[in-house]
Amino acid sequence: NGTPEYDNTAGVGQHSSTSEIITEDYWTQHPTGTEIVGNVDAYFDRKFLEGMNVGLRKAGKLSDDQTSYSSVPGVGFIFQPSITYQLNYNVAFVLGGYYSYQVLNNENKNKYQMTGAVGTYNSLTNGITKNVIQSYGMNIGFRFFFGEKADRDGDLVLDIDDKCPRIPGKKNLAGCPDSDDDGVKDEDDKCKDEYGSKDCAGCPDDDNDLIANREDACPNEPGVGSSIPKYNGCPLVKMFAEQAEALGYTKANAAPPPQQIEDYFEVLQKDFINFEYGKAFVLPSNLIVLDKAVSIMQSNPNLVMLVSGHTDNVGTFATNMKLSLERANAVKGYLVSKGVDKDRIVTVGYAYERPISDNTSEQGRATNRRTEMKLLSPLKPKK
Repeated sequence: NGTPEYDNTAGVGQHSSTSEIITEDYWTQHPTGTEIVGNVDAYFDRKFLEGMNVGLRKAGKLSDDQTSYSSVPGVGFIFQPSITYQLNYNVAFVLGGYYSYQVLNNENKNKYQMTGAVGTYNSLTNGITKNVIQSYGMNIGFRFFFGEKADRDGDLVLDIDDKCPRIPGKKNLAGCPDSDDDGVKDEDDKCKDEYGSKDCAGCPDDDNDLIANREDACPNEPGVGSSIPKYNGCPLVKMFAEQAEALGYTKANAAPPPQQIEDYFEVLQKDFINFEYGKAFVLPSNLIVLDKAVSIMQSNPNLVMLVSGHTDNVGTFATNMKLSLERANAVKGYLVSKGVDKDRIVTVGYAYERPISDNTSEQGRATNRRTEMKLLSPLKPKK
């Protein structure tokens, strides 16, 4: 990369461990030939054109790989995001990265001169004015914490275990409050000022049919779920009593009041439709059975159909009740789309209350994810 020019401490064209690269300091103190003392730019420019390396104002040893310079302080920033995973109260694992950016300025262009490969030289008067330093990398390690364990809300549940660390709560509810003391934390309790049932999201259920009083049209009689509000939570026979009367049929037994569907209708046929986990749409494999039901209903206008929805036992009762009704209504929707009168179809939901197989196996749960279609014929025409 060119021929360096040294001082004469070791003789012309030679150097030793104390030899120095030609510098401004040396030149101003040891002018040679016809050069004018202080005409540093002209001397250094000429030496560069001759293929020689030139250096800084401050001399550097030949053994140095680089010459260094000092600068006025610069301003920069460092960005260091990280993820902390708490292993226990006292120790956390940390994984992060960093990016730094700093600018070093030399506004007065003092003492700077390129000393790299030939071809990159600049005159002193065009010296470096700014240098940007950037770096990036990763950090990995552990953080250690000392001191007492915190319990900010004073409920005797440590903050590290407390799901509601700023509100006093119950220990059995991970530190969250339960205003009505029914075992359902307030944030999940739809009736947090009334003692209620866990299966009804904390709301009262006087008849224990797992349908909350506020949604139960018959709150004092155990019933079944229905998508029709006036029937929701009412006994199934009540729905069919009104259905039979609407279709023009009387009760089979006048007294005592009938308690079973069989008092009004005879079960002619029963078919099952199965569903995928958590789904309520009719599968193509079910269309043969459904189309058969459509044909029977259209050929026999006096028939009524009961469609009951069922689920496996995975999830809450409220979620499964909603899903069982959606499944029953999906079947009804298909039948109605094929021309069956909607008033001839009654839908109910049982959630997971009436399994036909063991819920401890996947095969059993798949069997329980179903709807049952019952084709019913009136026993007795209206007089």
